[in-house]
Amino acid sequence: MTRAAWDANPTDYQAHLLLAALDDSQRRIPSDAKSRTLQIMLKREWVQARRLTSTMAFVEAGAKDYVLAHHGVNAANRARTAQLAKRYPVGSAAVFTPEGATERDVVVVNSGPDKDGIVEVLSAKQGGKALRAPLAALEPLPELPPAPEGEPTDWWTVTNKAGLEVARVEADGYDSAQREAEKVLAARQASKRDGGLFYRRLRSSELTGQE
Repeated sequence: MTRAAWDANPTDYQAHLLLAALDDSQRRIPSDAKSRTLQIMLKREWVQARRLTSTMAFVEAGAKDYVLAHHGVNAANRARTAQLAKRYPVGSAAVFTPEGATERDVVVVNSGPDKDGIVEVLSAKQGGKALRAPLAALEPLPELPPAPEGEPTDWWTVTNKAGLEVARVEADGYDSAQREAEKVLAARQASKRDGGLFYRRLRSSELTGQE
């Protein structure tokens, strides 16, 4: 079999089967896969027949399981990269925690993926510095609520990865809000658990009167 066949781009249906198998503990292709598609995948050496089920009825029927072969794992990874590239196209924003870092960063995707699923991103935390990030490590930005009304105040809401408020602090700026949040146990715990927190200045309509 030629490399062109091994490296062929899977169709949407083939990608669905490959990704389902990639996520399966035994790398098994779904049992309802179309026989014609299985034959194509066999010819490309993406899958191989293997008997994983040993019940008597299964054996007597001559049934086979199909599992990912080495080239099938590669094809599945290409399919996953293509899927993630659609989710995070060039110019889109995402959340990224660099390897070894403890705080998350907001980044902008600046390139398409290479063969290993790595993209270049521009870091907001580091003033636009270019970083290399696996597409699989990117996360969507938290959904923003409707813009509140009223005048800006000196109160800040501190939220976790899920967008839940863990503290409310009084500060004249972003840096001082971070310092105030570090004094709050719940905020410290959430920061350690999630790799960072989000800060937003509150407007007068959002104050409860108990700040």
